[in-house]
Amino acid sequence: MPKSGIGRSTADPVLARGDNLVATARDVNGGLCRHRARRPRQVAAVIFDLSRGDDLPEQLVLGSDALARIAQNDVVRSTAAVQWNEVNRSTDFDEDATPLRLLD
Repeated sequence: MPKSGIGRSTADPVLARGDNLVATARDVNGGLCRHRARRPRQVAAVIFDLSRGDDLPEQLVLGSDALARIAQNDVVRSTAAVQWNEVNRSTDFDEDATPLRLLD
């Protein structure tokens, strides 16, 4: 699935400048996530407090429903990685091959 759209086209230049960005999560099949924050004032306070600091998380997961969904996705991803381990590793370089330099 391509990562595009008005949100992406707006976010990329902001992040490229090195600015901070607060965004909403979307369920591509149903619009904004169906689970609303039970304590929206606390969510706003957390985001505001974090936005004033220098040590920001790369990703911020707020709410037990979001944590549960991430945990479920991690289980699915890990299961698939183990199931397809041989195929996944079949594309590795040989030990004698020169490794590629990763771009920053």
